[in-house]
Amino acid sequence: MQRGLTRAMYDSPHWTERGGTVDVSPGSQGLANKGFSFVKQDGTIKPYDSLTDDERATVDGYFKGIDSDFHDVLDHQYQVQQDAEQDGAVSRPKGK
Repeated sequence: MQRGLTRAMYDSPHWTERGGTVDVSPGSQGLANKGFSFVKQDGTIKPYDSLTDDERATVDGYFKGIDSDFHDVLDHQYQVQQDAEQDGAVSRPKGK
């Protein structure tokens, strides 16, 4: 689930930080200034499917970081997933 959300966010043209006050969308100077290897020279980003494992890890780390406005979405999804896994791990009571 985390990978799917990360990919959807990566493919989004609207990346922001600090509650929308900083634009770091693909093609923006803000993203270019970060020096990520998945940002091409013209400021656009590489297609997600062409990213290396290291680049995907960088993308994951960026979106999970506290500056990214996507942080809360990923954190909430992770908590929901953990809760669901805990509930599913409890054995069902046996009928009498």
